[in-house]
Order: sequence, then structure tokens, then C-alpha cells
Amino acid sequence: MTLAERFAEIKRVKLTTVGTNSTKTASFYLDLKSNRTSCTLRKYDFLTEWFEENWPEGHPMPVLEDPKHYPHRLDGNESSSGRKARKK
Repeated sequence: MTLAERFAEIKRVKLTTVGTNSTKTASFYLDLKSNRTSCTLRKYDFLTEWFEENWPEGHPMPVLEDPKHYPHRLDGNESSSGRKARKK
């Protein structure tokens, strides 16, 4: 919700527009906010990637409190994309 609401604010569009563009379901974020639907981990990963790829230039993306997507807060070991480097 943090990313969707900020994205809508920056782009000056409705949350339903963000839903249509990112999930192909206009009401997704409204339903999520009102607990009429949920979000799987797979969908969460898909959406965080979608927002990373589509984030408006010149606007900082909000930092999520999520160790998978911001691992540098845990151990400083991250790839250039900000994701944890895989150990081989």
C-alpha cells in the first residue's frame, strides 16, 4: 500500500489506475486496504519489482521495512540492485 499510494500521489492518478497498471485489477489496492483481498508473497515480490521498474524518475522510492528487499539493513551484503547477493 505504501508504494501504491505514493506512486498514485506522484503521478496524480487514482489508486484504481495504479491497480489497473500494476495488477490488471483496478480495485486491487482498494480491496487490499479494506481487507477484502490479500496479497501473496509471490504477488508482493512481483509488485515491488513492478514499482522499482516503473517508479517516476526524480522521486525517491519509499523505503520498506522488508529485509528481503532491503537486506543492507541486516548485514551490509547487497547487490547493485539492493537485493541480497546470493552465496555460491
